[in-house]
Amino acid sequence: ARLHSHAGMRMNSRHKDKTHNPLANWLRVRGWTVYDVNQISGFVDAIGVLGGRVVFIGLGGIGMYVSKTAATFLAGLQKAMPDKETNLLLVDGDEFSQSNTYRMDVPEMGNKAEVLGREMLRCHDALSGFSVRWRPEYVTPDNISEIIREGDLVFLAVDNHKTRKLV
Repeated sequence: ARLHSHAGMRMNSRHKDKTHNPLANWLRVRGWTVYDVNQISGFVDAIGVLGGRVVFIGLGGIGMYVSKTAATFLAGLQKAMPDKETNLLLVDGDEFSQSNTYRMDVPEMGNKAEVLGREMLRCHDALSGFSVRWRPEYVTPDNISEIIREGDLVFLAVDNHKTRKLV
């Protein structure tokens, strides 16, 4: 079950006593909304995350955290829905450097896309249907059609306007 809470959130009455799961009921009474895997499956199918590609462009301070968190979330979905596939593409031409370590949890030095891709594979290697690929390059007019395809879900976390306008 996926859990979500927000301060001051009221329990939706249609969820009351919907399950006999004591933990779910305990959480609902305390203001949490509890989703079962069928609700998540419908949402995921609607946005096409599983079975499609999720592309992360820019893996610096924000992009690194978003991509790692999303990969963990998508790996969990993959476990819950093994008949689907999860395909991640990490794109960044920049390298991790010593100056990044004060604000990022840098696993090792090297190209950001490659380093994070290898780390995600280590974490989720045994998971069938979960693939991580990377392109250690910047997005340019020459390669954008190879990086972003129709139907991709793209997370853009770059620090320059030229790339933002291009994507």
